[in-house]
Order: sequence, then C-alpha cells, then structure tokens
Amino acid sequence: MKPRLYKYYPEDFGELKVDVLHMNLVFDVYADRTNVKSILRVRTLKEPIEKLELNCRDLGVRAVSCIQYEVHYKYRKADAAMGG
Repeated sequence: MKPRLYKYYPEDFGELKVDVLHMNLVFDVYADRTNVKSILRVRTLKEPIEKLELNCRDLGVRAVSCIQYEVHYKYRKADAAMGG
C-alpha cells in the first residue's frame, strides 16, 4: 500500500450532500490549547437536508449555529472518543 501524504482525502467521506463553498478558520494558539472558530458556507447538492453530520473527532464543540435557520446539534462524545 502506498503511504498517504494526508490523513484524509475526499474519497474517505463517501457521497456528500453538500458542496463546501468556503471555509474561514480563525486560530487562537495558546501554550496549552488552540481555539478555532470555523465559518463554513455550504450549498445543498440536491434536495434540502434535515441533518448534516460533521466529523469532530478529538475536538470540543462549543456551539453550532446557522444564519438563516434555527438549528440544534448533538455532539456524540462517545463516538468521537472511539476514533470511529
């Protein structure tokens, strides 16, 4: 098997329901942690979606919001800790 240069590649994610138009990341780096604010702009590819799953393995999620719609999120910490 050929060694991978990057940890993730597009084919690792299967069929996507959205097209990522833009991602803006702001990093605050400290000695003991790094805080990142991410603004993700996406467009649905086909029909409207009711659920969007984001991989947040090894990350703490403080908030999720949407400018146009009310959203609710559930962070499945057990799944994230398993590395799966």
